[in-house]
Amino acid sequence: MGKLYGAVRSVNITPPLGMALGGYMGRDHGAEGIMDDLFAKALVLSDGSEKAVLVTTDVAAIDYDLTKLVRDIVQKNTDIKGENVMITASHTHSGPNACRRESNYAWMNIGDTEVNSAYYTILCQNIANAIIWANNNLEEVSIGVGRGSLLGIGSNRQDPTKPFDSEVYVLRIDGKNHEPMAVVVNYACHPTVLSESNYFVSGDFPSYMMRGISKLYPSCEAMFFQGAAGNISSRYNRKGSGFDEARRMGEMLAGEVIKVMNNVTMVDEIDIKVFNLPVEIPVRDFAPDEICVKKIEDAKRNLARLQKEGATDGLLRAAIVMLQGAEINYMLKKSLKIKAFSSEMQLIKLGKTLVVSVPGELFNEIGIKVKKLSEKYDIIVAGYANDYIGYIPTAECYDEDSYESGVAMVGRDAEKIILESAEKLVSMVE
Repeated sequence: MGKLYGAVRSVNITPPLGMALGGYMGRDHGAEGIMDDLFAKALVLSDGSEKAVLVTTDVAAIDYDLTKLVRDIVQKNTDIKGENVMITASHTHSGPNACRRESNYAWMNIGDTEVNSAYYTILCQNIANAIIWANNNLEEVSIGVGRGSLLGIGSNRQDPTKPFDSEVYVLRIDGKNHEPMAVVVNYACHPTVLSESNYFVSGDFPSYMMRGISKLYPSCEAMFFQGAAGNISSRYNRKGSGFDEARRMGEMLAGEVIKVMNNVTMVDEIDIKVFNLPVEIPVRDFAPDEICVKKIEDAKRNLARLQKEGATDGLLRAAIVMLQGAEINYMLKKSLKIKAFSSEMQLIKLGKTLVVSVPGELFNEIGIKVKKLSEKYDIIVAGYANDYIGYIPTAECYDEDSYESGVAMVGRDAEKIILESAEKLVSMVE
C-alpha cells in the first residue's frame, strides 16, 4: 500500500457527420447531426509501484485490436505496462462502433469505408494520447468508494417484473484541493432511450448523467462504466424516446451518484494490482436452415398481428427486436467464419475494490454472480470492456425464443467460462 497519485484527461471523439451509428439494425444512413459530443476519458492511478488505467469511451463497442493498439502506444511512450490499461464502451446506440470488419464480428463493425477506417485509427491514437497526457500530470489524490441503488431507469427488458441489479457503484477521486477531480460511475442499463429513428450523435442518458454531475462539480470529470447490461434496458420505464427523456433519466442517475459521492470516506493510500487472463469462448451452434427461416416468418406474423391490434409501444418494440434477432441469427450462421473468440478478461485491484472486465454484453444474472465471488472485496463488473464478442447470455436463455438468444454469437458454455475466469482472477488477488 502506498501514497496514491492520479490524473484524468478527456479527449473529444465525436465522429463526422454521415458516419454509421451503432446498435440498431433499422437505420439506413449515417449521422445527420450532433446533439452531444462524445468523449474518451482516461484515469491513471499509481500507488508508487504499480499503475492502472481506466478508460471510458462514448461508443457502442470496441474490439480487441483497438485495445492492443492503444496498449502498444502507451507502453512505448510511458512507464505504464500495456496490459494495465482497461478500455470500456458505454454502448450508446447513438454513437459509432469501433470494431473493424476483419475482426469477424459480422454485424457489430465499423465498416470498411475510408472515413470509417480513418476514424478507427484516430480513435486509437486519441485514447492513447489521453492516457499519456494524464500520466504526465499525476498529482497526489485520494479515493473513496460507495454504493447506491436506482430504480426507474433500467429493468429486465423481456420481463420487467424479474429481479435485476440496480446498484450504482461510485469511485470518487479528489485532487490536492480535496475537491472531486474524477468520479467513475458503474451502472447496468442499455443506453437506448433514443430510438433507431434518431440520426443525431449522442451518448444517450450517460452523457446527461455526466453533464449533470459537472454542473455541480465543474472541475470534476465524470466517467461512465457500463455494467452487466446485456438484458437490461429502459424499455418499460421511459416515458418517450427523445432527448428530453434521455436527459431526465441521466439526471436521475446523476442525482444518485451525487448522493453517494457525499457519503464516501476518502483515503490517500491504497494498493494497486492488475491481472489479465486470456479466454477462449466457442461460437454457438446454429439450428438448421429451415428452422431459422421459420422463426423469421413466425416473428413477422406476430409483429403484423400486434400492429393490427394496436398493441402498446413496449409490446411492439419487443416484437420488432424479436424479428431482428431471428434475422441476425440466420445472418450469423451464414457469415461467422471462426470457431471461437480469443479474448481477454482483466482485473484491476484498487484497494478493497476489484474491477472485473467482461468483453461483451453480459447478462445481468451472470453479473450478479460475479459480484458474489468475494466476501472480502467489492466487485465492479465492467461490461463491453477491452473487446466485443456480443451477447453473453445465461445458459438457460438458449432454451428461450428471445432477441438475445437469437443474436448471441457465443455458445451455451459462455456463462460457465466467464464465471470460472472471473473466479480465477479473484483468486489471484486473494
